[in-house]
Amino acid sequence: MFLIVGISSRAVVESAVQAGFNVLALDYYGDWDSRQQGPVLGLKSDLGLMPSVKNLLALARSITLVPGGPAIDTCDNPFEGMVYTSGPDNHPEGLGFWERRGLLAGNPPSALKGVRDPWLLRKALAQINVAMPPFTRADRRLMPATGRQWLLKPLASGGGHGIRLLSREPVKARSQLTALQDKEGFIIQQFIPGIPCSATFLADGRRAVLLGASRQLVGAGEPGARPFVYAGNIVPLVLPFRPGMQVLERLLNRIAGHLTATFGLKGLNTIDFIANSRGIWVLEVNPRWSASVELIEKKLNLPLFAWHIAACGFGNAINPELIFSGGGVGNDRGRPACRPTVQYDFWGKAIVYAQKTFTVAPLIGPGLLYRQGMRDIPLPGTLVSAGQPVCTVIVRAASENSCRQQLGSRAAWARRILGEGDGDCRTSVAY
Repeated sequence: MFLIVGISSRAVVESAVQAGFNVLALDYYGDWDSRQQGPVLGLKSDLGLMPSVKNLLALARSITLVPGGPAIDTCDNPFEGMVYTSGPDNHPEGLGFWERRGLLAGNPPSALKGVRDPWLLRKALAQINVAMPPFTRADRRLMPATGRQWLLKPLASGGGHGIRLLSREPVKARSQLTALQDKEGFIIQQFIPGIPCSATFLADGRRAVLLGASRQLVGAGEPGARPFVYAGNIVPLVLPFRPGMQVLERLLNRIAGHLTATFGLKGLNTIDFIANSRGIWVLEVNPRWSASVELIEKKLNLPLFAWHIAACGFGNAINPELIFSGGGVGNDRGRPACRPTVQYDFWGKAIVYAQKTFTVAPLIGPGLLYRQGMRDIPLPGTLVSAGQPVCTVIVRAASENSCRQQLGSRAAWARRILGEGDGDCRTSVAY
């Protein structure tokens, strides 16, 4: 049995169960659909604990299995390995417990510290002539050039949370920087206009193979939402300008391979980047299972949990050499499946954010909601605050534009059906 730990575990749990593995999950929410796959503990819903990554990791070290379900104990963990999702990657020191026991099925702390350091990442990318947006430390004495738009970006975050615009007026910008409590935890990064994208690859510490690329849906269209917050993906990625997808795929494969060799990356990793008619700019690397993976799984028709743990040296169901020799992933001897090949070949997901505070009271049963494409289904009685995620909706469509339209209507439907009320029919994402 594998232990899965992260802010949200549902997508990894689904993939693992589809691949034939038993898992125990520990996350913030303990959503209904996660519980249908196996034992799940939600920090708040089951244990009454404050949702935090530190609480997740502390609890993970003391959790075990007893007849009837999971329990808290002080004995050694009886797991084959531990897989983490979003959250623990920002706390590498908390993963040392699992690395020392040989149970960490993911990037080790040393790789996390390296690839999440923007200065080390910039240096590595410069070696292959790939750019990052210009950035500097969040120091009021090092004000960036005027005439450009700059962002104030936290270093230890995820999903765009905490990113905000830096004022174009020097006095106001200095005031923003002065107000930061932890200046070492932020950078000032130039805003690059273009299409936000991501690319997911599999790595074994030495080699990498690109699995797919997606368009990221960022921002929100309702009051109170934050403009840079992650709100979903559409797979495959289609760009409206040259050089085109084949050239981009070769570049992304080159980047993935170089970063893997430089930092010793393992398992599933995702590169976030901006694309426009002038090229691409790498924003950061998410060195763990990311939200876009489940759409790439649907595109490949392949649960990737088995590939992830195999690339990390766990499990015996798959020979890792197949993955990296071009015979095991994607199509055409391992080429990434980034381009549409058949009708209804687009998959999309949107995070549905609450427009107001409400208590979940579904109008129909969760099983039917699941069959209609809702995921991360909250338990009845859950209090959801305005601006917080309510659930996820997933659609399949014949085109990217159709995906967007369906995601918008599905998001409005989800709010109504879960009890938020009629609300605004606008989607939670801005395109």
